[in-house]
Amino acid sequence: MNRQKKLTSLVFLVICSFAAACGGGSDSSSSRGTPVPAPNSCDSKIPPEQWPNDRYADVSFAMPPEGYGSIIAWAVVTIGATGESAGKVTVKGLNLWEVADGKTSLIASSITCPLCDSNNIVWGFTLEKSLWRVPSAWSKPSEGSEFSISPEGYVVVPAGNHPTRLYHFWNTLWPRPVARQGARYYVTADALIEGNAIMQIGADYWQSPSGGSLVEAMNSDWYCSTSAWQTLSIGN
Repeated sequence: MNRQKKLTSLVFLVICSFAAACGGGSDSSSSRGTPVPAPNSCDSKIPPEQWPNDRYADVSFAMPPEGYGSIIAWAVVTIGATGESAGKVTVKGLNLWEVADGKTSLIASSITCPLCDSNNIVWGFTLEKSLWRVPSAWSKPSEGSEFSISPEGYVVVPAGNHPTRLYHFWNTLWPRPVARQGARYYVTADALIEGNAIMQIGADYWQSPSGGSLVEAMNSDWYCSTSAWQTLSIGN
């Protein structure tokens, strides 16, 4: 997630326990054009450490490229680059949709694993923003204990606890959902963004539901705080 996009031959050698460290990877380069900020964007808050071409909404592959048969949705939350370090995000769900044969189906939405241990109740981790462009830094064990769960069962991302880090998490499904050739995919999420926190969502295609290489499918604009719940989306 959140990196320059290209089809990659990188094969992850880490075996995923409860899919830990398997939600997002880190490709390194791309020939994509210059992205365009959306109206009323969070442009001033986007961390400079992020790849420039990943800072605004982009769909590289609405449909899975040849050789990729799985997909997972992901999210990134961090503190905006404006000096204020307070902020958090509450996420109801991370929804992965498939459009095929004239029908739209929800194929993934879960972001918690209630029966997992504390490090895997959320499948995600934190990463220093200074490592954003280091591909190998994205392969690390799950740090679910860095997140918390609200009484309603939502994921709470306490971004203000570590203002110099990003929080990355993805759907708690293993094996990953199948991506069908010819089908189209998109992602939505319902989130309450507070303080100086910002959030971005996207999806990755993988070669198979349980391994192989990955390619980033899409990433959204960044979303900033408002006084109400927001629906984030990309690809629809």
